[in-house]
Amino acid sequence: MRPIAASGAGQFNQPGESFSKDWTYSLDGNALIRDGRILYLFPAHPAPRLSLTLHTHYNRPRPITSTRLDVQPDTPTGVAAYAVELAPGETRTLDFRMPLVPVTPGSPEAAVLEGADFDAAHQAAVAFWREIVGRGMEIDVPERKAVDTFRASLVYNLMALNVVDGQDAQTVNLFQYHRFYLRDSADLVRMYDATGYSDIAQRVFSLYPSRQASRSSRRKPRSTTPTAPASSTT
Repeated sequence: MRPIAASGAGQFNQPGESFSKDWTYSLDGNALIRDGRILYLFPAHPAPRLSLTLHTHYNRPRPITSTRLDVQPDTPTGVAAYAVELAPGETRTLDFRMPLVPVTPGSPEAAVLEGADFDAAHQAAVAFWREIVGRGMEIDVPERKAVDTFRASLVYNLMALNVVDGQDAQTVNLFQYHRFYLRDSADLVRMYDATGYSDIAQRVFSLYPSRQASRSSRRKPRSTTPTAPASSTT
């Protein structure tokens, strides 16, 4: 379910917006606009075939200007379809840009989105992860798959590490378990400490006192009233 706002560091969090059948949609230039905000940008060249929904009856074309659609949460909307002819061995690249949450046209966020370059972003992401992976423990075994699995697992756990108001909160993943758990995070703290990331382990561990106290305060006291043993028959 989205959206779910975190009530504090390490609490469950899922960004997004509640679906509304009253949203209006339009295709303006190279952007899909939903309720006045950019949902995504598509390439203008080569010229795409545009439609507000995936399936549009041939003799009932829908306008691509602002309109309300009778759609469901899983209905594909804002379709840009391309037909590109390629010679043998030829390649063509089409870049699409989509923000985590819709942005307002003309805003600083929209300017960043419009100026985003895939190759530059990809190089920055590669450099970022190589720097982090390169400063930790390295393993060298004959089977490459084992090395790749170790690195992928490390990166996966780091991707689930959130920084909220300066506090590191280790979550389990970015989906249904996107929150801090005392037991699971203890395993990850141990992993960070054993693989050369003691600084990250220390920052994650610093969240424990407040969360442990929070759980203790919610725990109901145990009843001290004696109970009779259950009877049984054969």
